[in-house]
Amino acid sequence: MRGNRGADARRTIADAVSAAGDGERVLLAPGVYHEHIVLGRSVVLVAEQGPGSVRLTGAQDVALTVTGGGAVRIEGLVLVGADADAPAVRLTGSADVLFDDCRIEGGRLDIADAARVKVTGGRISGARVAGVAVSGDARLSMTGCRVQEIEGAGLLLAGAAAVTVADSVITRTDVGLWVRDAATVQARGSHFAESARNALLAEDSSVVGLDGCRGSDSGADAVIVRGDAKLTLRSCVVERAGASGLAVSGRACANVLDGQIVAAGLSGVVAEDRARLDVVGGLIRSTGANGVFARGTARVTLDGVAVADTAFTAVHLDEHTHGELAAVVLGPTPEHGLCVAGAAEVLASGLLVRSAAMTGVHVGGSGSARLVGSAVHRSGIGLRVEDGADTEVEDCAFAHTERAGVEVGPGARP
Repeated sequence: MRGNRGADARRTIADAVSAAGDGERVLLAPGVYHEHIVLGRSVVLVAEQGPGSVRLTGAQDVALTVTGGGAVRIEGLVLVGADADAPAVRLTGSADVLFDDCRIEGGRLDIADAARVKVTGGRISGARVAGVAVSGDARLSMTGCRVQEIEGAGLLLAGAAAVTVADSVITRTDVGLWVRDAATVQARGSHFAESARNALLAEDSSVVGLDGCRGSDSGADAVIVRGDAKLTLRSCVVERAGASGLAVSGRACANVLDGQIVAAGLSGVVAEDRARLDVVGGLIRSTGANGVFARGTARVTLDGVAVADTAFTAVHLDEHTHGELAAVVLGPTPEHGLCVAGAAEVLASGLLVRSAAMTGVHVGGSGSARLVGSAVHRSGIGLRVEDGADTEVEDCAFAHTERAGVEVGPGARP
């Protein structure tokens, strides 16, 4: 090991750091070093023979601790934890750290307090609890990284942490991205794949924004938003969820803009309790249950959305939900295009239902529906209003139905 002047080989990394001046570049010779390095001032550590040539293994558990006091840059090192349940790298206090083309194995990257961290081209694997844990008021930026083989969350955000993720892959985890407390995250162009449970779990009062991201092959609900969390998905794809594609509950809010939810094992989208769901543009297709299912007092807005090839009803509103549908296309479906049940209510304008085997629009229970400028084609029944339901129809068409264009129960209020 030597400093940037090529002098004084040292026996340990700790010796080389102690001998280096503030902010000096320390070149590390290839090899495996069993040390716990603690940095509290500016320094640059570089694997002299390139990425992967230097392995720093924690003497007990942690390989590297940075406590602040200056800017630290780590280039090309492999940092190995001795305990997968513990941190391999711990960044605390006011640490300011840049990792470039490093690998972290056998323990998590733990970022706390007011640390400021940037990771580019990183690889993190083999940890339990989390691959990356960010808490307190810490800030993290990740670009071009891969987090994999984690028995826990790929990324775990808590406290008031703020994180940005770009062009990264988080795969083979229990939960890809878990955001809680008042933490915030913005992700772009990233892939959350093969999670045993969820690609994304947002809860408490967290705020999450995903742009151009993909969530695929989750074992349960792909995306869960609950508590008072807020989620925005823009131009994202959610595919092959083991259960629902997106589940929103509590008082959470979810906005889905120009997205695709495809091949969910159960419903494409579920809204419960007092949740708010807004879907603008995009496609929900090939679901194992409903395309959209809402209950409780949830409020659902669908605008310019296509819902097709659902195993059950395309859009089912139940209990005391309120729905607004504009320029929505529903079907084909073996059941109803739109079902209003319980005491739910809906306003639909410009709705088109095609190939609903049972009913284009079914209004039951004590539900109410207002249909304006809408049409049902090639369905079993165009509109069916059950006893006790209330429906208003204006400038609508029901054509090419197998049984009836409009069927009204004896106690219905059409």
